[in-house]
Amino acid sequence: MKKSVKIILIVSLIVNICFVVLQIVGSFQRSATIERNIKSNYKQFTKVVDVDQVKRSFLDSLHKKYPETTNKKYFFINIWGTGDGWSIKQLPILDTLITPLKSDVSYILVNDEKPDYSVRILKQDTATTNNFLFMHQCEEFMYAMSQELRMKRSYYNYPRIPLILILDQSGKTIFSDTLEAIAGPRWWPKEKEADEKHIALIKKTLHELK
Repeated sequence: MKKSVKIILIVSLIVNICFVVLQIVGSFQRSATIERNIKSNYKQFTKVVDVDQVKRSFLDSLHKKYPETTNKKYFFINIWGTGDGWSIKQLPILDTLITPLKSDVSYILVNDEKPDYSVRILKQDTATTNNFLFMHQCEEFMYAMSQELRMKRSYYNYPRIPLILILDQSGKTIFSDTLEAIAGPRWWPKEKEADEKHIALIKKTLHELK
């Protein structure tokens, strides 16, 4: 009996060690992939782009992938990334933030990564969203928005994420704001107050869309 208990404990320990190792390896692989993408994008998008043309091209690609968005008046866009923990944790919060849904608005999640990689990371982190469409590998659009909003970050010229945008049918940006870390722990009262004001502003903007 004692021998069986020891075997069970040993097996359990080995399983736990393997799990931790896999988590660590996965984390390193994710960081390496992100770094490669960053350097690649930096080389590709160091020139000034035609922001309006890029935004129109993005909307054309969106309509082609999701024909139901063609006649929408507005596009609520969240730029996120799998390498940003808060971007992932906030996804369920975004579903709450945008409800009740407006029939003339499309809700879209945008990043610069491959679809299969993004889906795998979301499953790994058990993050779900029910009301958003996904647009992947949108490097040029992200860079164009960085250029338009003058929010270039570090050496790779991307906007701070998570970032909320609202575009109209013509591609005009009628709202932009960072979400900061609304999904994270807020240790100071002023931080919580700032989060509440930030969320209230987004809700107010959505409500006032006509």
